[in-house]
Amino acid sequence: MKFCPFFLIMYLGIALGIFYILILEPIFETNKYNSTMCKINEIVYPISLPNLTDTYLWESCDCGRQCESLSPCLQLHVSMVNDSTSLILQSHTLNKLNNNPRCTFIKKECDSGLMEMLEDLQSIKTHAEPYNYLLNNNLTIECYSKYQGDEVFLNNNLPIEDIQQASLILGISVISLLSYLIYICYNIKKNKKIKKKVLTVP
Repeated sequence: MKFCPFFLIMYLGIALGIFYILILEPIFETNKYNSTMCKINEIVYPISLPNLTDTYLWESCDCGRQCESLSPCLQLHVSMVNDSTSLILQSHTLNKLNNNPRCTFIKKECDSGLMEMLEDLQSIKTHAEPYNYLLNNNLTIECYSKYQGDEVFLNNNLPIEDIQQASLILGISVISLLSYLIYICYNIKKNKKIKKKVLTVP
């Protein structure tokens, strides 16, 4: 019975460690970045399908088990305010959400068919339109960086879906396992009482 509290405390420590890795660590990471304004210098994306000799602006993507295809890459070349250095605006400060540091926008998962690649090509052109407007009107966008002239990112938020999902999974796991451990400890105590009672019967 004396081991039950130990295992309960140990499990709570593990659960808190998981919570830190899934939620708190990403929050701490995003807090390292400062918000600034960026000017779009150039917008680059493919205008045709790739071929055997030319895959420029087409990057590898996952299309399923043992399948690899190509997805169009949209690059926003920007410079931070008061800095002339031109950098590719990366998607997200968190590595798990930054699909490809060479692209601002790219699909991580894709389909391998020709029609799907044509649809992705059209989609990336449509995605570029609001940024073309900003470029043509000399407007700036909010961006994030640790240091002036360092890597620059478009997003610096932890998606609410990740927080909700991680919290839900962790909460269910904690409640389920704690209930199970309490049940085991209760049965151990109960069995000991029964055994003690049997031994004391004349």
